[in-house]
Amino acid sequence: MTSFPSTKNNEFHFCNIQALRGLAVMLVLAFHVYAIETKYFSGHIIPDALGVIGTSGVDLFFVISGFVIVSISRDGCGNPASALEFMKHRVLRIYPLYWIYSLIVLSIMLISPRLVNASSGHRADILASLTLFPSVTLPLLLQGWTLTYEMFFYLVFAALLAFSSRRFLGALLAVWAVVTFALACWVRSEAMSHPALDVVSSPLVLEFIAGCASAMIWQRISRRASMPVFAVTVASIVVVALMIEGSSLDAIIQWRAAYFGVPSFLVVLSAILAERRFGFIAPASMQVLGDMSYSLYLSHILVISAVGRMWSWAFPAGPFFWGTLGAVAAAIALGWVSFRFVETPLLLASKRVFDKRPSMLKST
Repeated sequence: MTSFPSTKNNEFHFCNIQALRGLAVMLVLAFHVYAIETKYFSGHIIPDALGVIGTSGVDLFFVISGFVIVSISRDGCGNPASALEFMKHRVLRIYPLYWIYSLIVLSIMLISPRLVNASSGHRADILASLTLFPSVTLPLLLQGWTLTYEMFFYLVFAALLAFSSRRFLGALLAVWAVVTFALACWVRSEAMSHPALDVVSSPLVLEFIAGCASAMIWQRISRRASMPVFAVTVASIVVVALMIEGSSLDAIIQWRAAYFGVPSFLVVLSAILAERRFGFIAPASMQVLGDMSYSLYLSHILVISAVGRMWSWAFPAGPFFWGTLGAVAAAIALGWVSFRFVETPLLLASKRVFDKRPSMLKST
């Protein structure tokens, strides 16, 4: 997922957006812990509603990604060199840590295939997994499917960055949204299916574009005009909560861009306005979770699956409360360790190797 420049006191750093990244990863963690409880435990600590709403963390991540990349890169519009620099740093940000966790899963798969990718028949396209190319099967690291979308976002945005001016970036993003919507309608009306086409035509692309839009419009919203934005944000969350109550996860996922994408856009916009117009800053603990969110996002399924399996073996009819608590605590702990001792050194090493000159994108 996209992160901000590391320098905290600059125009590109939004504390509340970093905190939202923390919220997003905790929602995803809750969603997957709920699934682990269902699979291994005799009951649930995670509420049923959170077991459904947790999937919205992915939608929030996509909106945040759109916001961040426009915030940090639109001054490079019309400059192919800036677009190449942007893509270089996206690749260095996404792939190295992802490869580490993917190779861990591959090792597990080689030893015991039944432990990996049950939803795809314990199969995986290894090349597609490592390249994040669309595939008919899920990646080795299940959550890698979202990174396939991220890389598609980055490729299209890099093209816009290379060949458009800052003045026309908004118009081109609007064209991209219209084309995506038209493709989505056409693909579904014709019942077509192909991994690459599914990504290109997915309504999830609209969430990314919505994030881009939030980065372009927030500065035009005054302190006074922020209040209606806050009200609409709260109303949208309440309305969606009422609409999805009692609905199956499959039914919700089909319309997730509407159910979760719209509130995510409003939440991101509200978070920016709260910080820049009212000086409200989210708790530091949430910002720390945001800092480590990529490591936590990539590692958490491995951790909670291991804890769930071991707990159910040791205590088949035991107190599942402690199993759930242990899974969450272990996931967060390993996420921090990964961030501190794996992700951060990897990023620093990649900058030393590949950064030959100063760039506004070099710390993204």
